[in-house]
Amino acid sequence: MRTDSLTSPIRKATVRRVSDGESMGAERYPLWLWWNLLSLDAPTIVCLWALLFLHVSKVECPGWEIVALVSTVWIIYAGDRILDGLRKPASVVLSERHRFYSRHLGVIVTLLLMMFLAAGWISLDRLGGQIRFAGLIMSTAVLFYFLAIHAVPERAGRWFPKEIAVGAIFAVGAALPAWIHGTESRNLLLPETLAFGGVCMLNCVAIECWENNRGERRWVEAPYWLIRVADTRIAQIAVILFLSSVGIGIFVARSGNSTELLGACSISLLATIVMERQSNAVSRQSLRVLADAALLSPLVFLLRWVH
Repeated sequence: MRTDSLTSPIRKATVRRVSDGESMGAERYPLWLWWNLLSLDAPTIVCLWALLFLHVSKVECPGWEIVALVSTVWIIYAGDRILDGLRKPASVVLSERHRFYSRHLGVIVTLLLMMFLAAGWISLDRLGGQIRFAGLIMSTAVLFYFLAIHAVPERAGRWFPKEIAVGAIFAVGAALPAWIHGTESRNLLLPETLAFGGVCMLNCVAIECWENNRGERRWVEAPYWLIRVADTRIAQIAVILFLSSVGIGIFVARSGNSTELLGACSISLLATIVMERQSNAVSRQSLRVLADAALLSPLVFLLRWVH
């Protein structure tokens, strides 16, 4: 495994010129890429998993809570990309999604402020006290993440991998409505939530590795040591998590419906294994979109539930 190696200045300049040339015609993006460019991937995924958690728990929640969750996730991801673009030095070749945000910064910041105001109104006027308190705790965790990653990135990078933090926060956020409203099934969901958390963390780690250190690519910024260890072991980790999900379904799960959650986790993990095997033959943009598409597995069960 090649880690912490930088390309030569000549190669960097060449790559940068190619990227700039690509950017000149970048307004005509393929249709499949817009889902990622507009940061709609994470809100879609969190909505599907939240609905599946609610379905498995056999509880309902006000639609405003799902709207608030989806809006908040978009705000977090959009804000993170903006700050990433501002923090990266000029010598770093940014991903297409970061260049997209840089080119349309004014429009995106306007949308971000509008979404922030809308989410604030929903939280204050439409949500109950319990979900509001839980959201406050989650917001504190997200604020700590932003401060650590963007204010003191060098120190944060030595103490914890941001990919693990993002995966954990995302999983808790998706399960939060079911945990709040399903008081009787709250403890029953713990194994499934942990399984989903493992899927989210692996997804974030895999994206980081696929985008930065595959084929001719090199790490531009030295990652956390755990990410370097995982770089060549994505498939093995996915297999371990898959077997863990199967084991939870057989020996731990106490609800028949919870197998749908574990089934969705298993489908996502199998898709990750397939992508890992093909990661060197697929472009970074395609891998990024496919990695997110792998987490759309709740559709398999939600569509059957609708019909």
